[in-house]
Amino acid sequence: MEGKLVGVYVSSQVSSYLSLYILAHKITKSTVLRDLIDEWYRDKRISNTENDLIDKVVTAVNTSWCIRKTQPNADFQVYLRELVLELENKGISSYYVDLILNKVRNEKNKKADIPE
Repeated sequence: MEGKLVGVYVSSQVSSYLSLYILAHKITKSTVLRDLIDEWYRDKRISNTENDLIDKVVTAVNTSWCIRKTQPNADFQVYLRELVLELENKGISSYYVDLILNKVRNEKNKKADIPE
């Protein structure tokens, strides 16, 4: 299975219980956590589609740009390059980075066509 490591700290009490549980059921911690995360993923995808999440990110990015563009020497292309680095550093795949950038550019172009 291809994937990424997702780590998390838990309290000593939770860790002890988890260890006892996996010992009693003869399974691994990875199995328990993977099953929980897979279930979370299935549940969340119903009410938070990938498009919904991308739209929320784009809205936040556009709001951030609206604030930043009021600063002297604000440059949209520089902002986009910084955005790409931020998204990549947060583990967002290049596929989603491209979708977000395209939507951000499209929104900016739409606003540029509307007279103020």
